[in-house]
Amino acid sequence: MTAWEKSESWLERQPFSASLLLAVFGATAVSLATPAPAALPGVALESMALYKLEIMAGAYGIFYVLLTSFFLSLSGRGFVKMGPGGVQAGPVLPTKQQLTLQKQTRAINVLRRNLDMNTALTQVANQELQEEIEAVNRRIDKLDDAS
Repeated sequence: MTAWEKSESWLERQPFSASLLLAVFGATAVSLATPAPAALPGVALESMALYKLEIMAGAYGIFYVLLTSFFLSLSGRGFVKMGPGGVQAGPVLPTKQQLTLQKQTRAINVLRRNLDMNTALTQVANQELQEEIEAVNRRIDKLDDAS
């Protein structure tokens, strides 16, 4: 196996790491392409090298967030919490289990409605049957009285 074939297999196995390596090169290119102002800012301690390093760090930070977002989105995830405790990634699309749970919940709700309707119909039928039984008993009592 040649060195090129080894590098290709590494790229296939480590796409995020390879992307971050490309982000370093991209940030370096952005830093070198950014013209320096006439008066360097105080945060750069009036040093051209430090100024370029700050530009490179900022560009890398932006590349890193974009790449992380991209690779998270490939697996249906994203940044779900951002706050003083940091950033947390989690699912932004429903998982198979969540979809199954939603379907089962809907099915249970349909079954509950059907059960409630059947219970109500059974009560009405029982009431009507009870009235019929009472009417038959009254007729039997009249026939017994007549004989």
